[in-house]
Amino acid sequence: MIIATMLLALSQAAPPAAVRPEPVVCDLSERDPATGSRLWCPAELQRRLPRSLMTTMPIEGIGKGWALLKCDLGEGGVTTACGLVDESEPGTSFGAWAVRAQLRATAQASDGSFPPAGDSYYAFARWEVR
Repeated sequence: MIIATMLLALSQAAPPAAVRPEPVVCDLSERDPATGSRLWCPAELQRRLPRSLMTTMPIEGIGKGWALLKCDLGEGGVTTACGLVDESEPGTSFGAWAVRAQLRATAQASDGSFPPAGDSYYAFARWEVR
């Protein structure tokens, strides 16, 4: 009887809130005519993060989400600065963690070359716990 009551209460609980959809940023980057720098789109760059950072993600409970970042590049594809543009769950610690993690990333173009220093890029950080 107690188990049946608990199951009934769980089955009537509100479903988890839907995650805000990721914003559409861009498909193809363009050069800024004034500065000559390029703002790369998420699909145009491959980013590499140290695997050890994945175990430090501050995720509690089941769910999923994302953070959109805009970062600056230095020599050799090294990320030199990064800022949080938007996130699915504002106010959580995931966005701040994503910025710190992205500062350890390097970026490469799809052909394997490094983008020039002074360019910037958009990046999505995503999480899901099942």
